[in-house]
Amino acid sequence: MPLSQDTLRFIREHRRDDVRSLALQARRYPSVDMPAAITQISGWQIAKEKIPAWAENEHILYPAHLSLEQCSSQATAQYKAEIITNLLHTEQEHPAQNSTPASAGTFTDLTGGFGIDCAYLSSRFGHATYVERQETLCQIAAHNFPVLGLNHISVCHADSVRHLQEMDPVDCIFIDPARRDGHGGKTVAIGDCEPDIAALEELLLRKARHVLVKLSPMLDLTLALNDLKHVREAHIVSVGNECKELLLLLGQGEGVPADDIPIHCVNFTGVPAPQALVFPVPGDVIFGMVSGYEHKRNKCYFFCLIRFEFADYIIHRGVTFDRSHVVVLVSLGFHHVVEHPVG
Repeated sequence: MPLSQDTLRFIREHRRDDVRSLALQARRYPSVDMPAAITQISGWQIAKEKIPAWAENEHILYPAHLSLEQCSSQATAQYKAEIITNLLHTEQEHPAQNSTPASAGTFTDLTGGFGIDCAYLSSRFGHATYVERQETLCQIAAHNFPVLGLNHISVCHADSVRHLQEMDPVDCIFIDPARRDGHGGKTVAIGDCEPDIAALEELLLRKARHVLVKLSPMLDLTLALNDLKHVREAHIVSVGNECKELLLLLGQGEGVPADDIPIHCVNFTGVPAPQALVFPVPGDVIFGMVSGYEHKRNKCYFFCLIRFEFADYIIHRGVTFDRSHVVVLVSLGFHHVVEHPVG
């Protein structure tokens, strides 16, 4: 998708302008591909907040608005890379026999999208493959990866399931299934995603020792942990007190009972060190104060979350949580959260 010099110049000169106003001025710039310029300007404006490192690179191309809105942020993509880095370090310290052969340092992103997750995750591997069924997104990725110095990533225009069936084994797979509900309806089950991770779980783990799955935060976590048989860790990722992603790390070998799977909660608040909590440790009822943020009200709510307490430091009854901690807790989606108005 090459852009003319006039269009590129227009983008540079007007990237901070209101895109709606620019769209009305198309007749004043006959040599400019205005639809393409609007897409790039709008994309840069979103990336400036969401993916600032990419926004600093003037050669990055941006996709249509929907793809950019749905992609991971820089903070959440970096967090995924940290999960994999920690996993690889643990493997190096405690080597074990792996049932699946794979070339050293290989990674596949089966649902490439804009490529932000692939870019950050692939930096931990010697070779990576980006797979995407939308040709336009493949073209954008094929342009952006070399611009970012990521020449070790191969771009493959293909269906994710077919590619999975035909690919050679790798060290790690990343997959971000889409919701089937095109109207944005609430998705609560793994089976409501496309592709269906539960149906593909065994095949995924025949193709990779580790599989990182990104799911909608609206998913029922308890149901997901019971539907999938090889979950090693769950991660609830929030940005600015808003739950953004549910991540599940799958691994080969005997599964971990759902009640014993560690759940990592992290909240990126704009300060260098994110707030991080890890549980479960089966224990007492946890009490705290829920701010009005989750309910779009100005009242506080008293809540109790049964079955869990923090693993890092034991929380006893009567403790009051600050708002950001409670947001992460509520984002877990457990149905046994009981709320009572206060005051």
